[in-house]
Amino acid sequence: MADAQSIAKTLSKESLDVIASFVGVPYYNNKHKQVRMGLRALVGKGSPDEIAEETLLYSLREKVDFKSLLPEMKKKFLVEHNLGIDCSGLAYYILDAESAARGKSHLRRLLSYPFANSLLSRFGRLIRSRYSENASTRTFAHESNSHEVALLDVAPADFIVMLESGTNGQVNHILIITQVVSIENVPNEINYIHSIAWPADGRFDHGIREGKIAIKNINHPLLDQTWLEAGKTGPENFTYHKAGLAKSLSLRRLNWF
Repeated sequence: MADAQSIAKTLSKESLDVIASFVGVPYYNNKHKQVRMGLRALVGKGSPDEIAEETLLYSLREKVDFKSLLPEMKKKFLVEHNLGIDCSGLAYYILDAESAARGKSHLRRLLSYPFANSLLSRFGRLIRSRYSENASTRTFAHESNSHEVALLDVAPADFIVMLESGTNGQVNHILIITQVVSIENVPNEINYIHSIAWPADGRFDHGIREGKIAIKNINHPLLDQTWLEAGKTGPENFTYHKAGLAKSLSLRRLNWF
């Protein structure tokens, strides 16, 4: 009998290039800093180029040869200057690249912003083109932008959304599916990427992190599968723990995909 055929589907080269550009960038949460209407790179919503530009400005001002620093010192420099990316900011740039690569235009023309209704948000989005800043996890999860898909149909560029997680129920989070490995057309493994800070990360070890979900039973929900990240599974895997606390956990796809 022939071996079961394994097929891996991944994001486009354009999206993977965006991910590569974010490697080494720390996590940043604007809620903790209470900065509003600042530069994208300083509020966790900057593109790789914008973060690199601000990093260069700081390094020139402080006479630091950033390129010669070791990776851990580069991340320390970024953290100390409030340069980083949050989970929905990372999602925005990956999905923006994927949307364009599929010939579906850029997100700034496609996303609806149902929660950007305040005068400040409308002014910022329309006058200063703050599309990525207004693209929160709830924005991506809204029915005007995405719909839920079955685990059997999961594909690269789908995303996992956790709403109202955390001990106080005020944390939302998003993970982007980068690769799906299937055996005989049934998903066997999901690989994802996100920006996150685990409690064990301390001040400098957080940021872009990859993980995988081994599918034990395709008919069971996401939490029944095996989540592996940073060598941790079960409750020791903080991402899985966070998913378990969420009021709503769903696998979703942009409506134009």
